Amino acid sequence: MKKFLLNALIIFQISFFTNQPLMAQTDSSIKISWIKIKLKTMDNIKLTGYLYHAEPDSVVILKEKLKNITPGSLKNPPIPWVTSIAPQSIEKIIIQKGRRAPLYGSLIGLGTGVLLGYASGSDPEGSFFRWTATDKAIILGTTGLVTGALVGTIIYFTSKKVFKINGNTSQYKNSRSKLAKYDVFHGVF
Repeated sequence: MKKFLLNALIIFQISFFTNQPLMAQTDSSIKISWIKIKLKTMDNIKLTGYLYHAEPDSVVILKEKLKNITPGSLKNPPIPWVTSIAPQSIEKIIIQKGRRAPLYGSLIGLGTGVLLGYASGSDPEGSFFRWTATDKAIILGTTGLVTGALVGTIIYFTSKKVFKINGNTSQYKNSRSKLAKYDVFHGVF
């Protein structure tokens, strides 16, 4: 029973936390990783949106995610949703990944704790502290939930990438290849 529960835990974690779907896609839409960015201009204006493309002469930001993405719609987004900013106007670009890390950490910790609690079973009769499998599952699940949330929060706050441009075109050109890893075109075309 213990081996079955541990195998079930491993299969759950692999299937839940991988980026690849377990079933094939049936439509022609494209799976895109939308990266939310914060951009601060030299005039102290703060913009937020999704990094569309890091072009040689500008950064293009989408205000909203596009729905039902196809290769044609990705190349020509609706004009009102697009903001283009020249590097001379950019002070810094902040990319914050891992927004769901605390949630995933909590779920992994909770699931692992509950399964380990039930897998360890109840203590034998006559022991000084006699815990049932349910008691162990509740205690280990709660401990795993809190620990996973803390680890996820640490991951969230350490996964911030800051690109300081300070209106310098050459600094933007040096950072552009790193920025391009986060735009919607990365890995699609």
